Order: sequence, then structure tokens, then C-alpha cells
Amino acid sequence: MIANTLFAQWAPTSGSEGGSITCIAACGDSDIFAGTIRSGVFLSTNGGESWTGIGPAQTPVNSVAATDSIIFLATNGDGILKSADRGVNWGHADSGITYENITPGVFTSIALIGTDLFASTVGGVWMSPDYGRSWSQLSAKTYYGFFEGALSFAVSGNIIFAGTDGDDIFRSLDGGKTWSELVSSRNIGARQYSIAIKEPFNGTDTTRIFVGTNSGVYVSVDTGNTWIVANNGLTNTDVRTLAINGDTILAGTNGSGVFRSTDDGASWSAVCGILSDASMTSLQLVPAGGESTAGTWLAGSTGGVYLSTDRGLSWNPSERGLVSLSINDLILDFGNLYAATEGAGVFVSTDDGASWSAINNGMTSLNVYSLIFKDGVLFAGTDGDGVFRSTDLGLSWSPANTGLISIYSGFNNIRAFAALDTDILVGTWGAGVFLSTNDGTTWMGPYFGTFPIPHGSGGSSFVCSLAPFTGGVYCGSSDGIFVSTDGGITWEPELEVWARSGEGNASFLSFSQYAQGVYAGVSGTLDEDGVIYQSAGDSTWVKMNNGLTDSSVQCLASSGTSLLAGTAQNGVFITSNGGEQWHPANLGLPTGNIHSLVIDGTTVYAGTYYGSVWRGDLSNIVAIRKKNDATLSNYFLFQNYPNPFNPSTEISYQLPSSSYVFLKVFDVLGREVKVLVNKQETAGSYSVNFDASNLPSGVYFYRLEAGTYSNTKKLLLLK
Repeated sequence: MIANTLFAQWAPTSGSEGGSITCIAACGDSDIFAGTIRSGVFLSTNGGESWTGIGPAQTPVNSVAATDSIIFLATNGDGILKSADRGVNWGHADSGITYENITPGVFTSIALIGTDLFASTVGGVWMSPDYGRSWSQLSAKTYYGFFEGALSFAVSGNIIFAGTDGDDIFRSLDGGKTWSELVSSRNIGARQYSIAIKEPFNGTDTTRIFVGTNSGVYVSVDTGNTWIVANNGLTNTDVRTLAINGDTILAGTNGSGVFRSTDDGASWSAVCGILSDASMTSLQLVPAGGESTAGTWLAGSTGGVYLSTDRGLSWNPSERGLVSLSINDLILDFGNLYAATEGAGVFVSTDDGASWSAINNGMTSLNVYSLIFKDGVLFAGTDGDGVFRSTDLGLSWSPANTGLISIYSGFNNIRAFAALDTDILVGTWGAGVFLSTNDGTTWMGPYFGTFPIPHGSGGSSFVCSLAPFTGGVYCGSSDGIFVSTDGGITWEPELEVWARSGEGNASFLSFSQYAQGVYAGVSGTLDEDGVIYQSAGDSTWVKMNNGLTDSSVQCLASSGTSLLAGTAQNGVFITSNGGEQWHPANLGLPTGNIHSLVIDGTTVYAGTYYGSVWRGDLSNIVAIRKKNDATLSNYFLFQNYPNPFNPSTEISYQLPSSSYVFLKVFDVLGREVKVLVNKQETAGSYSVNFDASNLPSGVYFYRLEAGTYSNTKKLLLLK
């Protein structure tokens, strides 16, 4: 990301909160951690009333464990991460763990039991006696093979239980040093997602072990030697999480919310209300030091965090500060701002982003890619369930798929809309373009033009974007740019890339009319990547990437003399001279992955990848850009970010004047290991990615030489 952080340009919108929660864990008297699918971990110190992101940014977290001073994360690809300063800095804590025949860095769970740390990959369980500085692999012989991985851990006295993704529950009687398979558990479900222990309560003298599996709940009263099914009343037996407090047991399911039992699982009743159809991932009792009673739970789901203060009978959202929604599209109409999200459906703000409300009544898919208004009708394109339409500004929805035929896969995966004078076009991911002349009541098509089908033979079947222009409409696809001048019936190639598939790939994701021409945002590995421009009346496309340090451009928006581009890694860029020179405009954004941009007067809204919706003032962004540019009176080399890192990091620098630049990386012996820059560059701010995938862990140095300036800084690679 760009290192120049002198002035803020963006602030979060209030209420665009929530996101997909993978786990919730409590530590001590007040700390609660919520892991997310792609936004790192959030911390609450007030019983879930509010949350603060503590990083690491853009990290998928599967499981959290913590002491009073150290936080451990089991991630989905980044290994085990550790922070000793409450998330200010993160480093790796998985040195010595091997990944033979499995995906490196993927950990399904982590647990702190006593002073020992247990972490599981799909290929084995590992134990660390020294908080992640060293690890040893655990194994146990089973009927089917070896103890390969754990989805859940639980402790009862000196006994540790581990639930696996392979039919068996394991038990350790010596603190986890050795394990034995509980043969009786082979038929209780292929996946043991959660284990919860009910210790003797109110005079009862039996410890009960509950296991949530993909075939329901099972209970043992003899430390796991025998098991009985406990599914009476469970209308959904895909149980992902369990929690116990006193005589109350909660079971979170995949798709049917929470069930509740007060008779040791002999019967269950569904908890009605906001979680009725939710997919649950975690249930956690709020610590006694939180601002709640002992009957308070937090529930994590694919739609956010929820709080109950009446032992699970009713639930309310608990998401203030939890900015973890992934925004696929933003549109403005009738004074309202609408957001299409991944996994949480459609949201609306009627007060310029000051607050948001979910509007999903009638939606059967909450993975929404695209939105558009046409003649007072709001359309939503989903992943899997096609088109939905609303005639009451999103208060209710109904499917609108008549005519969207399934000759080719992808007909129900909607990626783009275009509103023409009297018609509407829809672009699909795999089945081309469809046309409606009656506001989505019926559809005609698919229309591919004269090009062969399927994708890969030249047809524009994988549609990324549609954009009307004077006299026609553009279609951006995975095969290039196509144009129609007859309302979408026939299409002709404007810029083809499909025939050059051996050179790489490219997807044409967005268009914007600006400065007497059309600009297209491109993402891929071809020469056209970045921003390309076609002037009015011309048939050629010209690359306009000067100053654009990220060539994967996912969205464009323009107003007056300003054109903004949202990229996949380096955030937002702005140009005021037709793309001759781009400048970064990211200050304050939590992530560099921008999916959508929309401008309302002088206000710019940015929809981010698992960072929710952010707002900036366009005039302020321009003014700050100019002010920041004016500060480039000296050469400067910034500290790399992140640091420590694995396997890549960003190195940023600024140049006050045009200079020939060398940026090189050296090892501790002074040997050159990589040349990152070796060319003439104009004045400005730059950011370069250093990928150290092929280098061993250790200390390295990077050196910038430009003009008469030189400077060296240290970076740390931790694998």
C-alpha cells in the first residue's frame, strides 16, 4: 500500500458493519475476539457492545486462542500468526511445522490448553510447549490410518478431547502427549465440528460430553466410551457449534440458526427471530468481566455477530465497529445508496451512509454481485439464484428469471446490468447476455453475436461488465471488449484477447465515460491491464497507466475533471488530466482491494473487499492529493509494510524529481538477492511488491539509490 499517510482522505460509513465470522473466542475477564473470513480479527472489551479491528489486514482467520498477553491465529493460508501487543504487530509462530502433501499455511483450529498450544492442519496436529517458538507433531494410530487433523478441542479435568474431519474422536489422558481413538465414535458423524463439556451442575454428579457433527448432536456420560444420539427436535442436524452455560445448551446449525435445550439434549427447540435461517459458526459465553450477566452469549455467523442476554432465547446484532462486509457493487437512486454484498445480501442507506439497513425479504441468495434501477424497479443479480426485482425500493423481492435458460452453466450467476432507453440487459458468468423489454418480467436470449460458443472459442459468454454509451453498449468479458449498436441483440469485437490466451488472461471489469472518450478497467496478465482509453470516434485503445502502481483495475468512476480507479491491491487512484498521470488516494482506507466506486455530488463511496463501505469528499481527496504531492520536496524511502512479512511486502518511496532509480534487496552477507527497480521514473510516490516466496526466513536489507540519494532499511521474513 502507499506509504504517504500525511493526511486522511477516507472515513468509514456508519452502520455498514457485519461480515462473515469464522470464530469467537474469549480470554480473561473482558477480551473477546472475533475471527473473520478475510478481515483478520476484531477485539471487543465490553461484552460485544463494540468492536475494533486489530489486523492483520486481509487475513482469513479460522480459529483464535489467547492468553492475557498473546494472541494466536490459525489462518487459512498464512500459517499461525502471533501478536504480543494486542494486534499492533503480527509475526509468524509456526517455525518447524511441515506441510507434506497438504496446502501450506492452512490451519483448521488452534487451542491453548494449560500452557500448551495445539494447532491442527489437515495433515496433522502439532503441539508447542513454548507459545509457538517450537512445535512437535502428534499422532495416534486409528483403524483407518493416522490422526490427521482436528476441527475442535475440549478439556474435562485432565482429559482432552479432539474432534476430527474423519469419523473419529480422539482422547488424551496425559495433556495431549499421546492420543487414542474412541472406537465408539466412528458412527456419530464424519465431521466433529464442536465439542462442549457439561460439568456437574446443581447437584448432578455426571459429566456430559456433547459433540456437534454433520449428522447432529451426540452425548456421552462415560468420558467418550459410549455415545447416544440427541437430535429430538433438531430440524437441521448439520451442527457446527455448541455452547453450555448451567442447564442451557445451545446448538448452532448450518442454515437453520440456533437450537436450545434445557434437558441435557433430550429435546431441542428452535430459537425464532433474526437467526432463524442463519448459518452459525461459533457460540461463546461472554466473560464475567463483560458488561453482561452470566446468561449472555455471542453468536458468530456468516452474516455477523449477534448477542443474547436471556440465555439464547432472543438475539440482536452486535456489530458496531465490525467493518468486515465485502461490497461487490454500489449504486445511487431516489436519494438512496444501495450496497450489494457477499453473503449478506443488499443494504440501503437513506442518509448518505450515516446508517444502513439490510433489505433481503424474499431473497434466496445473499451473494449479490450487481444492482441497477430501471423505471422505478430495483434489480439484484445474485450468484446462483439469478435475478431478483423489487418494486418497493428493496423492501420486498421476487425472482425474475423467466427466460433465463440453462443451455449453458452460469445462466443464474448474474454479474452485470445495463439500462437502455426502454430495455434492460443482464450479463451472466457463463451464459452470455440476456435482454428484457418488460422490466425483467421475461428475458430473451442468450445473445453472443456471431462468435462460437462456449467460452474459450471466442464467444463473449463470461460477462464482467455492461456499459451503455451514446449509440450503443459495451460488454466487458473474459474474452475482450464487445460492442452492440442494436440494443444487445448482436455483438461485434472491439478488443479481443481470447485468441491470445497463451500470452495470459484479462477481464474487462468496468467502463467510464470521461474526457470525451471511454475508459476501461482491466485486470489480468496481458499488456492491456490497468486502464485503457478510447477517444470518441476512434477504434483504438490506448494504455493510460502512468503512476498506477497496481494494474489490476476493478472499478472506475468519474465526476467533472476527476476520474477514480479502484484496484485489487493498492487502493484508489485519481487523475485530473485524462489519465496522463495517476496519483494514489488511499489514506485512511483499511484495505487496498476496491470492488466498487460511486460518486454523489462531491461525495465518493468506496465498496471494499471485506472492509465494508468508506466515504470521502472528492474535493478533499483532490486537495489532499495536491498537498501531499507538494510535500515531495525530498527523496524518501519508507519502511516496508507489513514487517515482519510472509511471503510478500510492499516497499514505498518518493521522488521529488525525475530520477534513475535502483531498488535492490540484499541478504545479511551483502549479497544481492533481487532487483526490484532499475529504470528512469518521474517525480511522485511509488510502491513495489517484494515477493520472497523462494527465499528462506531471515533478515534482509533493501536499498534505494536515486540521483544523489541513497538509503538502506531492514526487513524481516518469517516463514
